[in-house]
Amino acid sequence: IGGVLRWRPSDRVEIKPFYGRMEYFDDKTLGYIFSGGPYLPPKIERRYFGLDWTDSRISRQSYGAVGSFQLAEDWQVRAGAFRWEDHQKRTLYEFYRNIQPDGTARRTLIASKVQTAESTSGELRSSYTVAEGPRRHVIHVSARGRDTQRAYGGSAERDLGPVIFGIRKDVPEPELTFGELTRDTVRQITGGIGYEGRWRGVGELSLGLQKTDYNKTTVVPAGPTITTQDSPWLYNGTLALHLSSKLAAYAGYTRGLEESGIAPPNASNRNSAPPAIRTSQRDAGIRYAIMPNLSFVAGLFDVRKPYFNLDPARVYRELGTVRHRGIELSLAGQPVKGLSVVAGAVLMDAEVSGEAVDLGIIGPRPVGTAARTVRANFDYRLPEFDALSVDLGINNLSGRVASAQTYAELGGEQLMTKGRTTFDIGARYRFTLASSPASFRAQVTNVFNTYGWDVFSNSSFRPSDHRRLLLTLAADFGA
Repeated sequence: IGGVLRWRPSDRVEIKPFYGRMEYFDDKTLGYIFSGGPYLPPKIERRYFGLDWTDSRISRQSYGAVGSFQLAEDWQVRAGAFRWEDHQKRTLYEFYRNIQPDGTARRTLIASKVQTAESTSGELRSSYTVAEGPRRHVIHVSARGRDTQRAYGGSAERDLGPVIFGIRKDVPEPELTFGELTRDTVRQITGGIGYEGRWRGVGELSLGLQKTDYNKTTVVPAGPTITTQDSPWLYNGTLALHLSSKLAAYAGYTRGLEESGIAPPNASNRNSAPPAIRTSQRDAGIRYAIMPNLSFVAGLFDVRKPYFNLDPARVYRELGTVRHRGIELSLAGQPVKGLSVVAGAVLMDAEVSGEAVDLGIIGPRPVGTAARTVRANFDYRLPEFDALSVDLGINNLSGRVASAQTYAELGGEQLMTKGRTTFDIGARYRFTLASSPASFRAQVTNVFNTYGWDVFSNSSFRPSDHRRLLLTLAADFGA
């Protein structure tokens, strides 16, 4: 449930408070699936075959407000205050480990008591605009801060014995004893200045410089208090040139600081969050208007950041540097009347480097990445009956890297999943409900019920979604 209010006491002031909440009850998943060797898990029926009592209960909410204040024609101030809370009241995970080609496996339970994450943040930005003929200049000055607190860990692990993967086998819920929680606090303050310049018919320029102060304190039960600090300069710049009425070119560079991922449930330091990491991104490309309502974008990208994953001792830590580089292609618009097209493709080369790769601890490809992702969606409004449209979705995914280590049985390569192509079909009917616009949508996903394996960064597997029928009724009631 959620909502947004808009209050405009004058034409120069607008304030939007918001609230959102999500409650998960009786949340069951297939658990975490791990192959026992250089092979994919055996094919199973895509249904829930876990334990009835392994349900999770999670509560999440966010609230706050954003506001804009037009102090003068050329001076605007924007502000926002935000609160986010995540309370996992009970989390139970089933692990199917060492799965053999015949389906035999070992089942483990990992349970956690209350795990919490709460964050309070805010931002204030002042923007001053100068216009001179076809040129427009905007100077931004901003300040932002956040205070994040997390409590995690204290998990209990139980061996539930041997099973046949994919076959339901009940066991009674065991008595669990939980340990103390690890607690960490992150405080970060950032100040920055930015510039945006637009020259009509010529190009656009954007520059930004920030100084941030990052401090993280972690209190481990019966252990030392760990404090990490970082105060880097962060900067970004982008340039776009209008080479003709149809063709534009752009290039950009960004140096940032971001939180790294949380350690997965199968890590010995599960749920822990390493300190923030420094990242860099380079991109360049072109945008071409094939026709007034149809545009094509092609771009190159190169993203670099520290690589975190599990080491042989199942500790989630930094293992090297990962570099994602590749090509992005997209086509969007209406080539003919009534037909809307949104299509895109990412061709990516992802590579890990560092001591762990040099020593053969892990392979050179990051787990979970795919070299090719292609999606195309077509929506056609029937000319004789404009209220009805039909749509088609095509999704193509190459094989994903499925293991961190390499295998001699695979010629020194890492395990890969198989690629797959799926199709979705649907229809949408637009009508009026109580004098308000409404629509009814029916969609069948994965029409041919194609089977495959999804893989995650911790080398766990999950069967791809089977064929589904989705029905949606939506209405927009205005006051």
